Amino acid sequence: MCGMVGNMFFGGLLAALAVLKAVSLLLTVAAMSRNARLTLRLLAGRYRIDRQHRGHGWLQLLTRYVWEAPQMELGYWISLCRVLMGDVDRVDYHGGVTFVTRQAAPNAWGGMSLGCFVNISTTRRVDDFPAWMKPAKGISLPMHEMGHTFDSQRLGPFYLLVVGIPSLWSASRKKASWHHNDFYPERWADRNALRYFVGRNNDLS
Repeated sequence: MCGMVGNMFFGGLLAALAVLKAVSLLLTVAAMSRNARLTLRLLAGRYRIDRQHRGHGWLQLLTRYVWEAPQMELGYWISLCRVLMGDVDRVDYHGGVTFVTRQAAPNAWGGMSLGCFVNISTTRRVDDFPAWMKPAKGISLPMHEMGHTFDSQRLGPFYLLVVGIPSLWSASRKKASWHHNDFYPERWADRNALRYFVGRNNDLS
């Protein structure tokens, strides 16, 4: 009986993984027909690692296909859908994370971090991504969103429940008395970003 249950569980898991891969393949082919350059950069982003910390980098690559698989695939799908809609004009990399950006957006909505994919919509013109990523002071939007990726690596399949959904709920609140940046997922992201970038001797304050 236990063996049958185990076989059913692993069979269902394999079927779910097959469905995920099929959806990813279909979206990739569709997005390729819209913008091959951006799609290829997204595809390459699935395999980018933090080359400055190789040990941590290889761990990133391992965890994103097992421990972080739900949000990683969702982040990839959203990125591809944005390419299909013409809502992406640049794809950049930093520390094993792929930043999918619409710059000078008329209706900018900020950022969203899922697995190793960070989707951003900003009103500013991004001529120099590294300079925007690491300002002389403070925490930039890309830094903050990258901070969420560390919680994704730490929480794995619980990330969406603990961070993703609560953060989305918080950002949707319109009450003047509610401060989204003070909500716990956002404080965690800022703390992670400061720890990561200050540890690399960047002059943040």
